[in-house]
Amino acid sequence: MTGREQGDRDPLERGSEDQPEGLSPEQPPPSPQDSFAAAPTPMHPALQPRGEHVAHSAIGSLVGGVLVWGGVGLLLDRWLDTGRALTALGIVVGFLTGFLIVYVRFGRDE
Repeated sequence: MTGREQGDRDPLERGSEDQPEGLSPEQPPPSPQDSFAAAPTPMHPALQPRGEHVAHSAIGSLVGGVLVWGGVGLLLDRWLDTGRALTALGIVVGFLTGFLIVYVRFGRDE
């Protein structure tokens, strides 16, 4: 008898029964790095935002967008000496950006 029993196989040898479905024998199996490209797994139900948490996050995104982009507009107004035109534009852009963030995070059906 050799070092291996008749039913034992070398773990490095790959047979057709080890091949995942959809792959040909010439195609290598997926690597561990490919798992990062997989579809995201759903969040644990205890971690999904509900009720007040969704409302607070939505309001925070809207207010934060207005404050950040309005502040950028204010700084540009002071630097370029353009009155308040860029501040108003920054506030509008901030509201639209905040609204888009709220829609993407909470408004779409999955």
